[in-house]
Amino acid sequence: MRTIVVLIHQGGGQTGGGLPNQCNNLAGPIKDIVAKFDPEVDAVISGHTHNPYICEINGIPVTQTSGHTRELTRIKLTIDRATGNPTAHQAENITVTHDIEPNGAIAALRRESDQYAQRLLDRPVGLIHRDLTTIRNAAGESTIAHALADGRLAATSSPETGGAQIAIQPPYGGGIGGDLLVHPTGNEMSNLVTHGKALRVVPFSNMLVTMTLTGAQVERLLEQQWCGQSTARVLGVSKGFTFTYDNAKPACDKIDPATIKLNGAVVDPAGRYRVTANSFIATGGDGFSVLTEGTERVEKVRDIEAFESHIRANTPLQPPALGRITRLN
Repeated sequence: MRTIVVLIHQGGGQTGGGLPNQCNNLAGPIKDIVAKFDPEVDAVISGHTHNPYICEINGIPVTQTSGHTRELTRIKLTIDRATGNPTAHQAENITVTHDIEPNGAIAALRRESDQYAQRLLDRPVGLIHRDLTTIRNAAGESTIAHALADGRLAATSSPETGGAQIAIQPPYGGGIGGDLLVHPTGNEMSNLVTHGKALRVVPFSNMLVTMTLTGAQVERLLEQQWCGQSTARVLGVSKGFTFTYDNAKPACDKIDPATIKLNGAVVDPAGRYRVTANSFIATGGDGFSVLTEGTERVEKVRDIEAFESHIRANTPLQPPALGRITRLN
C-alpha cells in the first residue's frame, strides 16, 4: 500500500510548440523511459530540457516546467487509503508572478544562506600561472580541457580511487562551464583561484567513474567524438595519451589505431586500460555509448574535488601544452 512519485532528470519536449499545460506530441527520452515503468508508478516529475508540458503516458501523469522557476508544477493525487493507489489525478503548471509580497522570515533566511555560501565561494584553492581557456586550436584542443583531464587522472590514479591510466574531459555534457582567467586588476593575487571560480569551470557536480576498457573500445570511444554527430565533440585527454585523426575521413573512421598511444606505446586493441570519465558520459551521455561497456567501475571522487586538488598540488598551475591530439587535413 504505497504511492510512488518518480523525480527524474531526463525529459523531453512538445514538438511543434505548445503551452505549459499542453502535451503536443511529446518526444524525447522521457517518453520511452516512462513507457517501460512498472504500473505501480503513479506520477513522474521530469527535467533537463526546460520544456514545459503536462502529459500522460500509460495513465501516468508526466510533468515538467521550463526552468528557472518560471512555473511551478502542482499535482493532485486522490489516493485510495486501502491500496495506496491513486483513483484520480490532476496536474498543472502554474506561472510564477512577481507581485507577491516577500515573506520576511524567508528573506532573512536567504540573506543568511547567501552570506554563508559566499564564505565558501571565497575560499582560496590555489594559483594559476596563466589563463586556462576554452579556446580551441585546429585539432580541437583547449588548455582548460586538458587541465581538467590531468586533474581527473591524478585524482583517480591510485589503486584506492580506481587505478586510472587515462582520463577524458568532454566539452559538453557534464563538461566545461567556462574559462579560468588571471584578472588584470593590479592585485598581486589576481591569479588566485577560489572555490567559486573553480565551480564556474566545473559546475555540474559529476562523480568520476574509472572503468576498464579494451584498446579496441578506447578506439571506439575516440571515434564517437564524430560518429553519429553533426559537429565534433573533441575530448580533453590526460597527459601521456595521444592520438591522430584525419579530418578528411568519414565519421566513425577518422583514427588510425596505430596513432593511439599511452606514454609513447601504441595502445593494444586486446589490452586492458583503466579510463576515467565523468558520470554523465560514463552512462552513455552525449553519444559516448561505448563507456556503458566499461567494467570494474570505481566511483569515489567528484569532478570539482579532482580539479581543486590538481590546482593545489601544482600551484601556480601552468596551462598544459597542446599537441596531445593531432589533426590531419
